[in-house]
Amino acid sequence: MAKLIDLTGQIFGRLVVLGKFSGEAGFKSTSSRWWCKCECGVEKTYGSQALRNGRTKSCGCLDLDLKVKHGMYGTPTYRSWNSMVARCTNPRAPNYQDYGGAGVAVHERWRDFASFFSDMGERPEGTTLDRIHVTGDYEPGNCRWASSVEQQRNKRNNHMLTANGETRCISEWAEITGIQKVTIRARIRKGWSHSDAVNTPPEPRRKRSN
Repeated sequence: MAKLIDLTGQIFGRLVVLGKFSGEAGFKSTSSRWWCKCECGVEKTYGSQALRNGRTKSCGCLDLDLKVKHGMYGTPTYRSWNSMVARCTNPRAPNYQDYGGAGVAVHERWRDFASFFSDMGERPEGTTLDRIHVTGDYEPGNCRWASSVEQQRNKRNNHMLTANGETRCISEWAEITGIQKVTIRARIRKGWSHSDAVNTPPEPRRKRSN
């Protein structure tokens, strides 16, 4: 059996742990529950897991304050912000290994929703939060609201080509130039420069002689 970690005195959001919950009549599984006091004065018990993984940060007053403070709690914009923070800071969050576990961080200013909202504005319908430079952090100047198509083009494994003063993925260059993606890829593999690969019109197909 794993040794119980003493959380007494530790602070989780607005909660300070007063001590291990000793239990009461009819209460089961008290071994990992802790008696906590919230900044607002309310005292309750919480499980170790809920405290340590960040799911519980107050007695409930924090959520209420957020609703009153900016009226954005539960909106698509707020959910995007909350998911961003979770996947970069909470090891139990889905995809944490691809974000926080891979070194992706959230700028200190954006740990506060109001500051994030001030910089990014409301999330347009049909978009989600996207990092412009996929190896960078979630920070001012490196994020946008993007459609699923735009995000697909911005993946780490996309081959980016720079030509005519612009950097785009092969799919975008194919749309702009009318040259098939397979043709552009073949040219790059043959050692063509990016500029030649996207600017050279394909040779017309020769008609087969009868």
